[in-house]
Amino acid sequence: MTEQELQEQEELDFRQNVAIALLAVMAVLLFSRTELFRLGWETLGDAVFTAEAAEEQPEAAEDGLTVPLRFAATGVYGGVYGRYVIVNMTSRGRSFRAVRRLFGDALSAPLPFEEIGRDDFLSALRGTSLYCDFLTPLPLSFLAGLTGAELSDERPARSLALARGRDGVKLCLWDGGETYLRRAAPITRRELDELASRYELGSGSFAADLSDAGGAYGNVAPLSLFPSELPSLPVYSASGGLTDIDLLMTAFLFNPLTKSRYTEANGTQVIMDGVRSVRFRANGSIYYQGGGGADLSIEGAGEIPTGWEAAAGCAALLNEILVPQGCAAVYPREIRREGGATVVRFGCALDNVPVFYADGGFAAVVTLDGKKIASAEIRPRRYAATDTDSMLLPLPQALGLAGLYPGAELSLGYQDAGGERLHAQWFASFGAGADAEASGCAEI
Repeated sequence: MTEQELQEQEELDFRQNVAIALLAVMAVLLFSRTELFRLGWETLGDAVFTAEAAEEQPEAAEDGLTVPLRFAATGVYGGVYGRYVIVNMTSRGRSFRAVRRLFGDALSAPLPFEEIGRDDFLSALRGTSLYCDFLTPLPLSFLAGLTGAELSDERPARSLALARGRDGVKLCLWDGGETYLRRAAPITRRELDELASRYELGSGSFAADLSDAGGAYGNVAPLSLFPSELPSLPVYSASGGLTDIDLLMTAFLFNPLTKSRYTEANGTQVIMDGVRSVRFRANGSIYYQGGGGADLSIEGAGEIPTGWEAAAGCAALLNEILVPQGCAAVYPREIRREGGATVVRFGCALDNVPVFYADGGFAAVVTLDGKKIASAEIRPRRYAATDTDSMLLPLPQALGLAGLYPGAELSLGYQDAGGERLHAQWFASFGAGADAEASGCAEI
């Protein structure tokens, strides 16, 4: 081969190498745009979950619905099981995003449920399992929506679990009362084992884990969930009312400059738009009454929205008003059907633990007539974290006081009594079944 031929061959090899490199770069760019890359990167980023990850901050609440929950992952090694526990988790935090696909696949499968006993449900959690407690009974369609799945099933569920059984993985359900259900899940044991193994076990327990030893754990609800180290929860300052009324007026499709307004004898300011009205009461609450052709409405595939469509649509409207003004994002605590009407009652959370109102009320209540918003009542409260941590009662003492309410669930929360400060504390909740209005709680 002549020198010229060698030079031409080297030039050809160089061009081929450049072409190969460009093709490789293009392949990486295309791959990076796929869902597979996103999920793979997320998996690498969440390769190991430790107890220190408990204080998760959700993504911006304005562009989506954020729900607080409690979570436990259980692994079994050599016949000994351990748990990873978070009691202030969020549906938009990274720990839930790691498991949402598996729960979504399980909820989407059109398979029948069978009823099981409470002991069977608790036994399933002692094996390799993933457990999500959404704090209150909500329609399965709503929980499916949180996982990115679509489901029309409106039966109530408070807790979901994926548990490893002898004949495969099972989806287990608890409605918050006396009903426990189970069905097969289209998930392999290997998938469940691999995901559970990513959690650093030994950071918490259910009350049921320790109730056999006697003592105070046997006095509380068996699914009460306790971390080995209590989270640091700040004291919050609180104030009422909104700072920008025009933002609310615009969201409700009112002209903020309208002169169609008056004040009632009790101090309530009323603004009218045809037959529609907004009332600003002296106690700071706001009441919207719909009607007429300019009614607010939410999106939905059918005439009657699913639980997910109702809650997500109403929460988007409320959070558009509340979050930019320093109020906590709202999340559904109850979704109830009443004929063609749907009533959604909302609460709020601070540091991903629920806020309980001293009068037993809610942060907001929205009534839908089909997909139209017939009425909405809002109790705006603005919260800001202080530099002071709440002084939580140690768990042994809290368990002792919870004995005054046998069978109650022991959990953390904030209580808003209308004052200027909110401290995190223990609550004993009781009567929390499918009927949220029948439930109650006592501060400890």
